[in-house]
Amino acid sequence: MARQNKTIAEVALSVGYLSPAPFSRDFKRHFRRTASDEVKWARQHLGELISEA
Repeated sequence: MARQNKTIAEVALSVGYLSPAPFSRDFKRHFRRTASDEVKWARQHLGELISEA
């Protein structure tokens, strides 16, 4: 998500969910953080890694 600039809704649909709500719920249950929090973290840290390369 972070590298491809896809929205959470786009990711949810691309992996077979019919809407983003169940995806977000399942993501939070599995990873114990929201998908949007994960995207924010990944974009921040991946941006640092990319700029250092």
